[in-house]
Amino acid sequence: MIVIQASRGERSYLAGIRLPALMKSDGAWRSGHTAARKALVPFAWAGIGIAVVSIPFQVIPVVYVCLLGLWLVLTILSLAVVSVVAVRAAKAGYEVFSPES
Repeated sequence: MIVIQASRGERSYLAGIRLPALMKSDGAWRSGHTAARKALVPFAWAGIGIAVVSIPFQVIPVVYVCLLGLWLVLTILSLAVVSVVAVRAAKAGYEVFSPES
């Protein structure tokens, strides 16, 4: 949710991915967060899938803990991938939105 909101506005020192490449300009901020939002979608669906699958396995502690571990690995991987995608988009210097929007 934060990435979606950050991709729509100006730079923020409170919310969003605050990496140096994204903080250089409002255009870099929007470009990076828009790219991050697109890259985050598959990870979000995978996380939802793991959460749904884990519900019936709460009665089998070993499987449930393994699924929680998988979710944690997915979360860390998504943070790494989304950060790289955002920085590359910001450094590419393209403006996703027109100045009027």
